[in-house]
Amino acid sequence: MDNNSDFLLTSLVNMADGGAPTPDITLIVEGQVIGGRLIPVTEWFSLQADRVRGATTVYHSDTSEETGEELVQLMAKLFDGCGEIAERQLEERRQKRDDVDPEDPKDVADLPQTKYLHLANAHIMGIGSWDGNLDDGLLLRIKCADVSGWTVGKFRA
Repeated sequence: MDNNSDFLLTSLVNMADGGAPTPDITLIVEGQVIGGRLIPVTEWFSLQADRVRGATTVYHSDTSEETGEELVQLMAKLFDGCGEIAERQLEERRQKRDDVDPEDPKDVADLPQTKYLHLANAHIMGIGSWDGNLDDGLLLRIKCADVSGWTVGKFRA
């Protein structure tokens, strides 16, 4: 585990990644308050791929419509591929956990830990007049070590 990451937070993220029910969560990241629903990494990649495929606008304003469609397809493939990799990594983690002696601190310390948490329907407080809401909700990927504080439940202004 990253020495800068909160063990309890990463444990909660690992539970979510393992398929446990996921709560709303509020985070403090570099002074910003961010609320959203904690979701598994595989769900996040799937939602990103679906969102990219459904895009009606091009992600880069200086591209032609044809280039924009190609970009959308490439990005969707990227998210799909990353989701497949994340699923394999989660399975490897599960197998390693099955082989760990929970009484042995070295075994427990050597377990691979997640480095990122994933939020759906995220809301960023205090960014001028924009509060981070999108019609389909904001999807965020945040490095666990960058979280300086958190609580279960989503803050609402």
